Amino acid sequence: MEKGTLLKRYGGFYYVLSQNNEIYESTYRGRHRLTQEDIYPGDYVEFKINDEGKGIIEGVLPRKNLITKPSVANITQLVCVAAFKNPNPNLYLLDRLLAIGEMNRLKIIICFNKRDLVSHDQAERILEAYRGLGYGIIVTSAKQNIGIVELETELSNNISVLAGQSGVGKSSLLNGIQPGLNLKVADISEKLKSGRHTTRSVELIKLSKGGLVADTPGFSRLDISGISAEKIGFLFPEFLPHRENCRFSTCTHSSEPSCAVIDALNRGEINKDRYTSYLAILEEVKNEEGGY
Repeated sequence: MEKGTLLKRYGGFYYVLSQNNEIYESTYRGRHRLTQEDIYPGDYVEFKINDEGKGIIEGVLPRKNLITKPSVANITQLVCVAAFKNPNPNLYLLDRLLAIGEMNRLKIIICFNKRDLVSHDQAERILEAYRGLGYGIIVTSAKQNIGIVELETELSNNISVLAGQSGVGKSSLLNGIQPGLNLKVADISEKLKSGRHTTRSVELIKLSKGGLVADTPGFSRLDISGISAEKIGFLFPEFLPHRENCRFSTCTHSSEPSCAVIDALNRGEINKDRYTSYLAILEEVKNEEGGY
Protein backbone atom coordinates (compact mmCIF):
# COMPACT_ATOMS: atom_id res chain seq x y z
CA MET A 1 0.00 0.00 0.00
CA GLU A 2 1.34 3.42 -0.98
CA LYS A 3 0.97 6.57 1.09
CA GLY A 4 0.71 10.08 -0.29
CA THR A 5 -0.68 13.61 0.04
CA LEU A 6 -3.69 14.91 -1.83
CA LEU A 7 -2.76 17.95 -3.92
CA LYS A 8 -6.18 18.68 -5.45
CA ARG A 9 -9.43 17.14 -6.60
CA TYR A 10 -10.93 17.90 -9.97
CA GLY A 11 -13.91 16.40 -11.77
CA GLY A 12 -14.07 13.27 -9.63
CA PHE A 13 -10.32 12.67 -9.82
CA TYR A 14 -7.84 13.03 -6.97
CA TYR A 15 -4.24 14.03 -7.61
CA VAL A 16 -1.95 12.39 -5.08
CA LEU A 17 1.74 13.09 -4.45
CA SER A 18 3.44 9.85 -3.44
CA GLN A 19 6.33 9.48 -1.01
CA ASN A 20 8.48 8.89 -4.10
CA ASN A 21 7.60 12.40 -5.31
CA GLU A 22 5.39 11.16 -8.16
CA ILE A 23 1.91 12.54 -8.84
CA TYR A 24 -0.87 10.02 -9.56
CA GLU A 25 -4.29 10.76 -11.00
CA SER A 26 -6.48 8.67 -8.74
CA THR A 27 -10.01 7.52 -8.10
CA TYR A 28 -11.64 6.38 -4.89
CA ARG A 29 -12.39 2.70 -4.37
CA GLY A 30 -15.99 1.86 -3.70
CA ARG A 31 -19.49 2.61 -4.94
CA HIS A 32 -19.60 6.10 -3.42
CA ARG A 33 -17.25 8.92 -4.26
CA LEU A 34 -15.74 10.91 -1.45
CA THR A 35 -17.63 14.11 -0.66
CA GLN A 36 -16.10 17.52 -0.03
CA GLU A 37 -16.41 16.80 3.70
CA ASP A 38 -14.41 13.57 3.44
CA ILE A 39 -11.16 14.72 1.90
CA TYR A 40 -9.27 17.97 1.41
CA PRO A 41 -5.98 19.08 -0.12
CA GLY A 42 -3.24 18.17 2.34
CA ASP A 43 -4.94 14.98 3.50
CA TYR A 44 -2.72 11.94 3.83
CA VAL A 45 -4.13 8.95 1.95
CA GLU A 46 -3.41 5.28 1.37
CA PHE A 47 -3.62 4.19 -2.25
CA LYS A 48 -2.70 1.45 -4.69
CA ILE A 49 -1.31 1.84 -8.20
CA ASN A 50 -3.09 -0.21 -10.88
CA ASP A 51 -1.63 -1.73 -14.04
CA GLU A 52 -2.34 1.47 -15.97
CA GLY A 53 -0.29 3.57 -13.55
CA LYS A 54 -3.35 5.20 -11.99
CA GLY A 55 -3.99 5.49 -8.28
CA ILE A 56 -6.86 3.96 -6.34
CA ILE A 57 -7.42 5.60 -2.96
CA GLU A 58 -8.22 3.08 -0.25
CA GLY A 59 -8.61 5.44 2.69
CA VAL A 60 -7.88 8.79 4.32
CA LEU A 61 -5.47 8.83 7.27
CA PRO A 62 -6.13 10.83 10.47
CA ARG A 63 -5.48 14.57 10.18
CA LYS A 64 -3.16 16.65 12.33
CA ASN A 65 -5.31 19.73 11.72
CA LEU A 66 -7.83 21.25 9.33
CA ILE A 67 -8.05 24.94 8.46
CA THR A 68 -11.51 25.78 7.15
CA LYS A 69 -13.09 28.34 4.84
CA PRO A 70 -11.27 27.43 2.61
CA SER A 71 -10.22 23.99 3.79
CA VAL A 72 -6.71 22.55 3.79
CA ALA A 73 -5.52 19.69 5.99
CA ASN A 74 -2.26 18.97 7.81
CA ILE A 75 -0.86 22.49 7.51
CA THR A 76 2.50 22.93 9.28
CA GLN A 77 3.13 26.61 8.53
CA LEU A 78 1.19 29.81 7.95
CA VAL A 79 2.92 32.51 5.88
CA CYS A 80 1.10 35.82 6.38
CA VAL A 81 1.83 38.09 3.42
CA ALA A 82 1.32 41.87 3.49
CA ALA A 83 2.53 44.60 1.17
CA PHE A 84 4.32 47.74 2.31
CA LYS A 85 2.36 49.61 -0.37
CA ASN A 86 -0.07 49.06 -3.30
CA PRO A 87 -2.18 47.96 -1.56
CA ASN A 88 -1.47 49.65 1.74
CA PRO A 89 -1.00 47.11 4.53
CA ASN A 90 -4.19 45.92 6.18
CA LEU A 91 -2.72 45.36 9.64
CA TYR A 92 -6.03 44.25 11.15
CA LEU A 93 -6.18 41.43 8.61
CA LEU A 94 -2.55 40.56 9.34
CA ASP A 95 -3.22 40.47 13.09
CA ARG A 96 -6.29 38.33 12.51
CA LEU A 97 -4.28 35.84 10.46
CA LEU A 98 -1.60 35.73 13.15
CA ALA A 99 -4.27 34.94 15.73
CA ILE A 100 -5.58 32.10 13.57
CA GLY A 101 -2.07 30.70 13.23
CA GLU A 102 -1.69 30.80 17.01
CA MET A 103 -5.09 29.15 17.47
CA ASN A 104 -4.04 26.27 15.19
CA ARG A 105 -0.55 26.04 16.75
CA LEU A 106 1.17 26.59 13.44
CA LYS A 107 4.64 27.86 12.78
CA ILE A 108 4.12 31.46 11.63
CA ILE A 109 6.14 33.54 9.19
CA ILE A 110 5.32 37.18 8.37
CA CYS A 111 6.32 38.24 4.87
CA PHE A 112 6.28 41.95 4.03
CA ASN A 113 6.46 42.29 0.25
CA LYS A 114 7.05 45.21 -2.15
CA ARG A 115 10.00 46.60 -0.20
CA ASP A 116 11.03 48.49 -3.34
CA LEU A 117 8.02 50.82 -3.01
CA VAL A 118 8.88 52.38 0.37
CA SER A 119 11.81 54.05 2.08
CA HIS A 120 13.81 52.45 4.87
CA ASP A 121 12.06 54.60 7.50
CA GLN A 122 8.60 53.77 6.12
CA ALA A 123 9.38 50.05 6.24
CA GLU A 124 10.76 50.28 9.77
CA ARG A 125 7.62 51.98 11.08
CA ILE A 126 5.53 49.01 9.90
CA LEU A 127 8.00 46.32 10.99
CA GLU A 128 8.47 47.72 14.49
CA ALA A 129 5.07 46.48 15.73
CA TYR A 130 5.90 42.87 14.84
CA ARG A 131 9.45 42.53 16.08
CA GLY A 132 9.75 40.77 19.41
CA LEU A 133 6.55 38.73 19.01
CA GLY A 134 8.43 35.52 18.25
CA TYR A 135 7.50 35.27 14.57
CA GLY A 136 9.94 34.96 11.71
CA ILE A 137 9.87 38.10 9.54
CA ILE A 138 10.97 38.11 5.91
CA VAL A 139 11.17 41.31 3.87
CA THR A 140 10.78 40.71 0.14
CA SER A 141 10.46 42.36 -3.21
CA ALA A 142 9.26 40.02 -5.92
CA LYS A 143 10.12 42.72 -8.47
CA GLN A 144 13.73 43.10 -7.31
CA ASN A 145 14.23 39.48 -6.18
CA ILE A 146 14.83 40.53 -2.56
CA GLY A 147 14.29 37.86 0.11
CA ILE A 148 13.14 35.20 -2.37
CA VAL A 149 15.81 32.66 -1.39
CA GLU A 150 15.05 33.18 2.30
CA LEU A 151 11.32 32.61 1.70
CA GLU A 152 12.04 29.53 -0.43
CA THR A 153 14.08 28.07 2.44
CA GLU A 154 11.21 28.59 4.88
CA LEU A 155 8.75 26.89 2.52
CA SER A 156 10.84 23.75 2.02
CA ASN A 157 9.79 20.65 3.95
CA ASN A 158 6.51 22.24 5.05
CA ILE A 159 2.89 22.26 3.99
CA SER A 160 2.37 26.01 3.95
CA VAL A 161 -0.54 28.36 3.43
CA LEU A 162 0.17 31.79 1.95
CA ALA A 163 -2.49 34.12 3.35
CA GLY A 164 -3.10 37.80 2.82
CA GLN A 165 -5.25 40.32 1.01
CA SER A 166 -5.38 40.12 -2.75
CA GLY A 167 -2.75 42.08 -4.61
CA VAL A 168 0.02 41.83 -2.01
CA GLY A 169 2.08 39.67 -4.36
CA LYS A 170 1.57 36.08 -3.21
CA SER A 171 1.51 34.73 -6.77
CA SER A 172 4.47 36.92 -7.77
CA LEU A 173 6.47 35.54 -4.86
CA LEU A 174 5.70 31.95 -5.83
CA ASN A 175 6.57 32.68 -9.44
CA GLY A 176 9.88 34.09 -8.20
CA ILE A 177 10.58 30.96 -6.18
CA GLN A 178 9.62 28.61 -9.00
CA PRO A 179 9.56 30.42 -12.37
CA GLY A 180 7.80 27.58 -14.18
CA LEU A 181 4.61 27.97 -12.15
CA ASN A 182 3.25 30.86 -14.24
CA LEU A 183 0.65 31.77 -11.64
CA LYS A 184 -1.47 34.68 -12.81
CA VAL A 185 -0.58 37.92 -11.04
CA ALA A 186 -3.36 40.15 -9.70
CA ASP A 187 -3.91 43.52 -11.34
CA ILE A 188 -4.14 46.43 -8.91
CA SER A 189 -7.08 48.81 -9.24
CA GLU A 190 -5.71 52.35 -9.48
CA LYS A 191 -8.82 53.65 -7.75
CA LEU A 192 -8.92 51.28 -4.82
CA LYS A 193 -5.29 50.11 -4.75
CA SER A 194 -6.62 46.63 -4.07
CA GLY A 195 -6.04 43.50 -6.07
CA ARG A 196 -8.46 41.25 -7.87
CA HIS A 197 -8.35 37.57 -6.97
CA THR A 198 -6.37 35.50 -9.45
CA THR A 199 -6.36 32.00 -7.92
CA ARG A 200 -9.64 30.11 -8.08
CA SER A 201 -9.59 26.91 -6.06
CA VAL A 202 -7.60 25.29 -3.30
CA GLU A 203 -4.64 23.40 -4.68
CA LEU A 204 -1.34 22.46 -3.12
CA ILE A 205 1.59 23.41 -5.32
CA LYS A 206 4.62 21.13 -5.28
CA LEU A 207 7.85 23.13 -5.05
CA SER A 208 10.95 21.84 -6.81
CA LYS A 209 13.18 22.31 -3.73
CA GLY A 210 10.74 20.67 -1.37
CA GLY A 211 7.53 21.63 0.34
CA LEU A 212 3.91 22.15 -0.64
CA VAL A 213 2.18 25.51 -0.66
CA ALA A 214 -1.43 26.62 -1.02
CA ASP A 215 -2.38 29.96 -2.53
CA THR A 216 -6.01 30.95 -2.92
CA PRO A 217 -7.98 34.18 -2.49
CA GLY A 218 -10.06 32.66 0.29
CA PHE A 219 -7.04 32.74 2.57
CA SER A 220 -7.49 36.47 3.03
CA ARG A 221 -10.08 35.61 5.70
CA LEU A 222 -9.53 32.30 7.43
CA ASP A 223 -12.14 31.06 9.90
CA ILE A 224 -11.59 32.08 13.53
CA SER A 225 -14.60 30.28 15.01
CA GLY A 226 -14.32 27.70 17.75
CA ILE A 227 -12.63 29.80 20.45
CA SER A 228 -14.20 31.61 23.39
CA ALA A 229 -13.86 35.36 23.94
CA GLU A 230 -11.86 34.95 27.14
CA LYS A 231 -9.26 32.86 25.26
CA ILE A 232 -8.54 35.41 22.50
CA GLY A 233 -5.87 37.06 24.65
CA PHE A 234 -3.80 33.86 24.51
CA LEU A 235 -3.45 34.40 20.75
CA PHE A 236 -1.54 37.66 21.26
CA PRO A 237 1.91 36.69 22.58
CA GLU A 238 2.69 40.19 23.88
CA PHE A 239 -0.22 39.83 26.32
CA LEU A 240 1.12 36.68 27.96
CA PRO A 241 3.69 38.26 30.34
CA HIS A 242 0.96 40.52 31.74
CA ARG A 243 -2.31 38.60 31.78
CA GLU A 244 -1.45 36.53 34.86
CA ASN A 245 -1.42 39.79 36.84
CA CYS A 246 -5.00 40.67 35.91
CA ARG A 247 -7.45 40.75 38.82
CA PHE A 248 -9.86 38.34 37.10
CA SER A 249 -8.80 35.00 35.62
CA THR A 250 -11.48 35.43 32.93
CA CYS A 251 -10.34 38.95 32.02
CA THR A 252 -10.92 39.83 28.37
CA HIS A 253 -8.57 42.84 28.59
CA SER A 254 -11.22 45.20 27.26
CA SER A 255 -12.99 47.01 30.11
CA GLU A 256 -12.34 45.08 33.32
CA PRO A 257 -10.79 46.91 36.30
CA SER A 258 -7.19 46.15 37.32
CA CYS A 259 -6.35 44.67 33.92
CA ALA A 260 -2.57 44.25 33.65
CA VAL A 261 -2.74 44.12 29.85
CA ILE A 262 -4.43 47.53 29.67
CA ASP A 263 -1.87 48.85 32.17
CA ALA A 264 0.94 47.59 29.89
CA LEU A 265 -0.79 49.23 26.92
CA ASN A 266 -0.90 52.55 28.77
CA ARG A 267 2.82 52.24 29.57
CA GLY A 268 3.59 51.75 25.87
CA GLU A 269 4.64 48.11 26.28
CA ILE A 270 1.92 46.87 23.90
CA ASN A 271 1.42 48.33 20.43
CA LYS A 272 -1.79 50.37 20.21
CA ASP A 273 -2.65 49.18 16.68
CA ARG A 274 -2.21 45.54 17.71
CA TYR A 275 -4.47 46.15 20.70
CA THR A 276 -7.10 47.74 18.42
CA SER A 277 -6.96 44.60 16.25
CA TYR A 278 -7.40 42.49 19.38
CA LEU A 279 -10.56 44.39 20.34
CA ALA A 280 -12.00 43.94 16.83
CA ILE A 281 -11.33 40.18 16.90
CA LEU A 282 -12.78 39.99 20.42
CA GLU A 283 -15.95 41.72 19.22
CA GLU A 284 -16.20 39.33 16.27
CA VAL A 285 -16.00 36.31 18.56
CA LYS A 286 -18.50 37.80 21.01
CA ASN A 287 -20.96 38.35 18.16
CA GLU A 288 -20.56 34.72 17.10
CA GLU A 289 -21.25 33.65 20.68
CA GLY A 290 -24.46 35.69 20.62
CA GLY A 291 -23.36 38.17 23.21
CA TYR A 292 -21.06 37.93 26.15
